[in-house]
Amino acid sequence: MNNWIHTSRLAAIAVLSYGVCLLFSSCSHDTSNLDVTEFKQMMGGMALGVCHPYDDPYNLSLLQEGNIGWIRIDIPWDSPYQIDSEGNPVLDEEGRVIETKRYLEFKEECRFFRENGLKVMAITPYPDDWLNAVGELEMFRSGGEAFSDKFLRMVNERCSYLAENLTAGNKLVNCFQISNELTVPKWQGALTVEQICQYQHTQMKAMHKICHLAGVPIGYNVACVGAGMLDYPVKMQAFAEEFDYVALDLYLGCFEGFMKSTRYFETMLRALWKISHKPIMLNEFGYISAGNPKNKRERATYLANTFGEEFSTEKQIRANIGPFLDKWESILGKESSLIREARTAKKLSHRPKSPICIKPCRMVIVFANLIIRKRDRRPSIPT
Repeated sequence: MNNWIHTSRLAAIAVLSYGVCLLFSSCSHDTSNLDVTEFKQMMGGMALGVCHPYDDPYNLSLLQEGNIGWIRIDIPWDSPYQIDSEGNPVLDEEGRVIETKRYLEFKEECRFFRENGLKVMAITPYPDDWLNAVGELEMFRSGGEAFSDKFLRMVNERCSYLAENLTAGNKLVNCFQISNELTVPKWQGALTVEQICQYQHTQMKAMHKICHLAGVPIGYNVACVGAGMLDYPVKMQAFAEEFDYVALDLYLGCFEGFMKSTRYFETMLRALWKISHKPIMLNEFGYISAGNPKNKRERATYLANTFGEEFSTEKQIRANIGPFLDKWESILGKESSLIREARTAKKLSHRPKSPICIKPCRMVIVFANLIIRKRDRRPSIPT
């Protein structure tokens, strides 16, 4: 793999998947505010890790055996601190912000990881959770012309707090991903790509300078082959000075069942790099562990049987996103809420071992290395 590291002109800088994260080398192309050499130093070079390991308990010896050094987890989706009826932080008698129970538990998780030699990539909240906090969830469900000043001010305040609080002193977070997969209908809702970019930029602008003083990179990820997947990063380039990397989530033979060739990974990495000229991370990848990917007709049948005939295609879902979200919550939301509550209720003495995620990592890593070695015999990517 060393030959590939030294000869490749383009690279995926990191992999942070449900099963594995793998940090590759990258090109020496200018990235505006952070060159790749510096980015590699900030990330610590080669990185392997797991995403959302919430089983019980953690198996640290297995993590170490697999060279797992990173954990990718969500920051709690509500406010990091208690707020009053006006949305202002509640202070204690000494004038300090009173943090919420869920946020304190999240920090304790990060502290546990750090004390056991693991780094953390933390994902900031989705727009629907924070729109709901200011009573504007309807915009997410039905659309609207613009975010309110109240909402944007709240996003700025909370993200500034997160950046300062999680990177100060012995930093608890080593890398930030700004929200997650916002071109996936469930997370995009009725928001336009332009509104998604505004939400992302508001977070990045609040965090970027603070994070860079602490040596903590920030970026965003792209997912969901189809509408918006490349339109999104093109529009995000207007804010290129505020982020350090672009990430890709891609499940070939699974969600993206129509593209089964592993070379499609390289195609998408090439495209994102050409658009952004930023270090490119491969944040999530994987294959289903049983059965076969559904074809177009089978997917339509599943969607129709689960959510109704009016939601049998992505086009129909996007055109009726509000009613679809209602269906989602009524059918799957209760289960999701129970899972979320179970995750936050975990006691620190009970640590996930993630047997489904971690054990197959060895196969994925070997497979990735074989692809990379084969890549040596192919021409380098042109600048």
